[in-house]
Amino acid sequence: KPPSDVTPDQESVSMESMVTLTNQRHHTQFLTAIKLLKCEKYKEAVEGLKVLMTAVQEQPNYGDYAIYARTKNKRTTLSALNMFTALAYEGQANPKKAIEFCNYAINEDPGWPIPFSKRSEYFSCLEQFYLDTDGAGK
Repeated sequence: KPPSDVTPDQESVSMESMVTLTNQRHHTQFLTAIKLLKCEKYKEAVEGLKVLMTAVQEQPNYGDYAIYARTKNKRTTLSALNMFTALAYEGQANPKKAIEFCNYAINEDPGWPIPFSKRSEYFSCLEQFYLDTDGAGK
């Protein structure tokens, strides 16, 4: 878990470095999606990230995956792309979809702690939403 004084921007820089793309077109798509995310164009960022994830999934495996390290490989790349998608859903105030993409990130790279901590935050948001909604148990 990052220290509490780490800003979301600093956290995203480290996530950006986890993405290793093997072709220039994918790299350009990634930079565009990140720019959209930073400009709070969340819907467009989700669309771009999903297209990119599909393209990466269709590629053969690359790099060496190790559960204890974030290295340049397909699984770590997909995990980070899923987390960027979760952040975009967070921006759209959709914690259910954010949780879903945290789960995808965990599935790709279960050794990376960030998806677990973000998923926990999203569950707390969802719980608060249900508690604040009419008809919630008292």
